[in-house]
Amino acid sequence: MIDEHLKKSLELFEHLPDAANVSARVTATIFGRSERWVRYNPTLKRIYTSRTNYTYNVGEIRRLAREGVGRVA
Repeated sequence: MIDEHLKKSLELFEHLPDAANVSARVTATIFGRSERWVRYNPTLKRIYTSRTNYTYNVGEIRRLAREGVGRVA
């Protein structure tokens, strides 16, 4: 079952500006893949918020969802 925070993030995704950032978990759910797939996919660029934490850009996610994301080698 999807948790409440993830559910709320997905509901708000379409209203977020392209400059916003979301977690790997939200990104994985949008693409229907695992968080590991998101972390190791070279076409998804990380935005580091600290040394060990990172997010993904909403505008980039939308563009890749429209165009299609390449496979991880």
